[in-house]
Amino acid sequence: DEFVVLIELPDYEDTDFLTTCQNYSLIGLDTPHPILQIDDKFFRGTYHDTIGTNLFFQDNQSTLVPSLTPDKRYTFACTGTKKIRFERILLKKKNDSLNENM
Repeated sequence: DEFVVLIELPDYEDTDFLTTCQNYSLIGLDTPHPILQIDDKFFRGTYHDTIGTNLFFQDNQSTLVPSLTPDKRYTFACTGTKKIRFERILLKKKNDSLNENM
């Protein structure tokens, strides 16, 4: 099955963080807690139902965007009723217990 979800990064809503990102990776979409990596930052997601329906639009380059901006024209793409809310997580290297015990 194929479906569209809205991705939320609440800690970064009022920043230009996403406009400066170079790379991203999204894994585990079929799990309860997908992981999103944006450059060197990691985020853990949780699925939520939305209140109402999200409308998705695309610009001339066929990029899905969450809202309209006055300087571009968009066409309707699809709807969705799910979102993934991502919170920042910090990762630690896993210690090799065999080397520590020697």
